[in-house]
Amino acid sequence: YYVDGADVTNLTTGARAQSAAFEFVDEVQVRASGYTAEYGGSLGGVVSVITRSGGNEFHGEVIGYYNGHSLRGANRDVLSRVWNDNTKAIYYTYDEYYGVDHENRYEVGGSLGGYIWRDKIWFFGSFLPVFYDNTRDCTYMAYHDAVRTWKRTENYWNWNAKLTAQLF
Repeated sequence: YYVDGADVTNLTTGARAQSAAFEFVDEVQVRASGYTAEYGGSLGGVVSVITRSGGNEFHGEVIGYYNGHSLRGANRDVLSRVWNDNTKAIYYTYDEYYGVDHENRYEVGGSLGGYIWRDKIWFFGSFLPVFYDNTRDCTYMAYHDAVRTWKRTENYWNWNAKLTAQLF
């Protein structure tokens, strides 16, 4: 895995060790065979990502995404065997068995690209933070059917800054 020519492959697992937000990507190249020596000891293929750059005009965008429980439909019923009688089966909803998730994911950011010196030096910068929270009420049978609330919060700070120059 390469981002702007830099190898970002995790040496232990072989997976990518760094991500690039989709909004910051200009081009993705996938090479399955016949790649050049610059990709060294790649065995199965090469995924190369080129991030966006500035140009002789100013361009920018404001980005916003939301994904959450309020946009989902109802869960389907699940058919399961009764745990103490193999001859019987029951339908139950996922919510009854695992609890109800109240999750929200917000992504709000933007980007700006342009020139510092026309036809010589260009810049591109972007910022796209991710705010994720999940709350679930769970029933714990080990604690005499006590209901506990489980909460999880994650924040990611996706950003990119690029300076490109062609002085001669």
